[in-house]
Amino acid sequence: MIRGRTALALRLICVLAAGNALAQPSDPCLGPTTAELRGCAAQKLRSAESEMGRYLEGARRVARPASALDSAQAAWTAYRDQACRAAAGQYEGGSLQPVVALDCRLRLTRERSLELWRAYLVEHGDLPRPATAP
Repeated sequence: MIRGRTALALRLICVLAAGNALAQPSDPCLGPTTAELRGCAAQKLRSAESEMGRYLEGARRVARPASALDSAQAAWTAYRDQACRAAAGQYEGGSLQPVVALDCRLRLTRERSLELWRAYLVEHGDLPRPATAP
C-alpha cells in the first residue's frame, strides 16, 4: 500500500510541475516543497473555479428551469468536496494530504466545466470548449 501511495504522490508532483513546462525557475509549481505545491494547486483551483463560474453562468442563461441547474450544482459541489476529502484521507496526517485534496478538486472542477458546456452550451457557441488538462 505504501508503494502505491508513493507512486501516486510522485505522479501528483509530476502532474503539477508538468502543467507549467515553460515556467520560470521561481515558479512554485516547480518547487520541491509541499507548501509550494499546495500554493500552486490552490492557485490552479481558483482559476478553474473562475472558469467553471463562467460556464455555470452561461448554462443558467439557457437552463429551464435555472433553479434545477442551481440545485444540481449545489449537489455536485457537495459531492466534489466529499469525494476529495475521502481521497485525501488516504494521506491523513501527511504533508501531501492537502495537495491531494486540491488536485482532486481541480480535476473534478475542470471536468464539471466540460460537463456544463456539453449539457447546456455546445449548441449555443457562446463559450469555447473548456480546457480539461493541466
